[in-house]
Amino acid sequence: AEDLRNKIPSLKLMTHHGGGKIARQFSRAEQCGARFALVLGSNELSTRKVTLKNLATGEQETLQQADIAVHLAKLLT
Repeated sequence: AEDLRNKIPSLKLMTHHGGGKIARQFSRAEQCGARFALVLGSNELSTRKVTLKNLATGEQETLQQADIAVHLAKLLT
């Protein structure tokens, strides 16, 4: 999160949307106005990847952690 904030200063990043099922967390994030969700589960952590979910379309993609800032910056412009 800190790396993303440093690379994209205009980014508003919330690191947790409460507990419970992942679908409910996505719903809460969307209600707060989030456009994207980043998922860092145990699988992603072990492979150094991040899953990026577009909350409007439901599309998701998995990216290398090192590439997420550049990719996210492109999506937000």
